Amino acid sequence: MDWGGVSEIDGNGFRERVRIAHSTPASSWRAAQAKLIQMIYIRTHYLDAFALVKLLIDEDGSAAVRSYLGPHAIRRTTSLCFAETLGVLKAKHERSRISDEQYLASCEELMAHVRAQTYI
Repeated sequence: MDWGGVSEIDGNGFRERVRIAHSTPASSWRAAQAKLIQMIYIRTHYLDAFALVKLLIDEDGSAAVRSYLGPHAIRRTTSLCFAETLGVLKAKHERSRISDEQYLASCEELMAHVRAQTYI
């Protein structure tokens, strides 16, 4: 069987998945190969309140946090960090560092991530 230029494949069922994917047409093979590569390189990041606030509000360091995490990162947080993030947002709002719209939008975005289970 042609392995598509792969010279060595490690264990744990990886060989079988490649064999199944390769028995399909070339375009499907490329899609399956890309999916396998994504599965290998996805990491889970546990976010604290500092990182969550940087993701929710544009401020110094936000771009660095966003570029580090990237669009495909799996993000998790604890209930304590979630509550702390809401507190930080409230404090920034009370000190007039963010507007009413920014405060409400940030809280809603955080809640949306929790409901969708993308941050928990």
